[in-house]
Amino acid sequence: MQDQLTIPITFEEMDLKFGKQTTNLAQIIQPVSETENEINLLLNRVSDLGLITFFLGRSGIGKSTFLSSLRWRSHIKKREIINLDSSEIVPEQGLNGLYLELSKIGKVAKDQKDAGSTIIIIDYLESIADQEESEIKSFFRNLNALLRKVPIFIIWPVTTKKDAEYMLELAMSIATTMFYPTKEILHFFGPDENNFIDITKRTIQIVNNGKDPSEFGITDSVLNDIFQKYLKTSASQRTIRMFLQLVKSNWELRSGYLAKLKDKIPKPIEVWFVFSYPGAESVTSQFCKKGQSIEEAWTPVLDKFYEYIPGSQRSSYWDPNRLQLSLYGYIKTRVKFLPTNTLVSIIAAYSDNDALSKIIKTQKAPSHWFRKSVAKTFFSSTTIAKQIIGEKYPAGLRKGGPVAKALEIATPIYHTINNWLTKGGGSDSYINKSLSNCINDLISEISSTQKPHPWLKKIIPDILIELPDKTISLEFHYTGDDAPNKIADYTLNKLNVYMNQIEEILK
Repeated sequence: MQDQLTIPITFEEMDLKFGKQTTNLAQIIQPVSETENEINLLLNRVSDLGLITFFLGRSGIGKSTFLSSLRWRSHIKKREIINLDSSEIVPEQGLNGLYLELSKIGKVAKDQKDAGSTIIIIDYLESIADQEESEIKSFFRNLNALLRKVPIFIIWPVTTKKDAEYMLELAMSIATTMFYPTKEILHFFGPDENNFIDITKRTIQIVNNGKDPSEFGITDSVLNDIFQKYLKTSASQRTIRMFLQLVKSNWELRSGYLAKLKDKIPKPIEVWFVFSYPGAESVTSQFCKKGQSIEEAWTPVLDKFYEYIPGSQRSSYWDPNRLQLSLYGYIKTRVKFLPTNTLVSIIAAYSDNDALSKIIKTQKAPSHWFRKSVAKTFFSSTTIAKQIIGEKYPAGLRKGGPVAKALEIATPIYHTINNWLTKGGGSDSYINKSLSNCINDLISEISSTQKPHPWLKKIIPDILIELPDKTISLEFHYTGDDAPNKIADYTLNKLNVYMNQIEEILK
């Protein structure tokens, strides 16, 4: 039997495997000299005053891996590199809590400045668009004052140009001295694609105790074929992570790794996690990618979910490989939003529950929201309906005009419904039934509620959708809490239930 192949796909997986084993990491990580030189240039400008730069690169391009490699690059003149995990700070303490942590580090850096500048990497905060603008400006105002006094160099990784420019605009409205001219945003493009095969071979050899890739059936010919397939994908999607994933998927298919599941479960399983609270569109966008195709749309960002595993109780049952299988392997997971006004209109038009009807009428929802034709029109433009019928959802956040007004009207109604669910003895089964009826009315008789999954008998999804080529579970979380960690909590907890059932079947 062929040995189990291990290929770390994310930086977190690599970090779990090697930690601070510099020798192994140094053999894998490809230097990016141009970016290293730019960082050195900025470090040379840090003496008594500090600087900040936004480190822009697409997800999966290798930002975290590259920044980690700076630790053993002797020509990078620094005293220390500190990774600041904002996911443990910002959700509870806000941006002010982040500033206080930076201030603590700054005091030590000032006392030890003779040993060199301190680099601080702000991890897991690629967007602050969900924070109040006044809080953001206050943060940058305090940060500006700090950087005038301490020799720290802050590197802030971001994934999208839009997020980088938004933060830069607000920061520059406070002060321009925090940045070095023309280096406010450093663009990182990752290692040269021509080195991907060599990087992959070294990674496999080092991670798998010196075994040559050919021992796993991954010959130079196989790698070249995979690389040609990789080059045919959109340039905007190509990353070192994608290539490593293609290699791993190729091995899984040829080794029969997923064949066991396909023997037991004849149709692919998808699980869609749906959030409907006001603002869900912007929060869920942190956890998924809209993708360039229907198949890619709303698939999870593995790194974002993995943030919530190390150091928590989840680490006992979520390792990187299991998480990956739950997102892209045994299960095809998607993270979606359902506009609040659409949910309210569907409940108004389709629910036969007196308590729900009373809530919506008392809150004075527009009379036309109670018409099934209107509810169906609302629903037909959602991520759920578009995906089911095979249409791509338009890019960009919905803003302004009638959409904003509808959300404004629906917000208090949603919160009252949420209160009914959590404190008033209400049941979400009535809401799920309304949604299922709307789906069947709009598309066809494809959905049902309170019905066991056909292959995972111990699981009863909120809504089950049977299509000719797949089975879809819709899992709705009717929370009123818009903290990002709530999405991670709900999704990871539910996925664990699905994975437990699948693993039981495979045994």
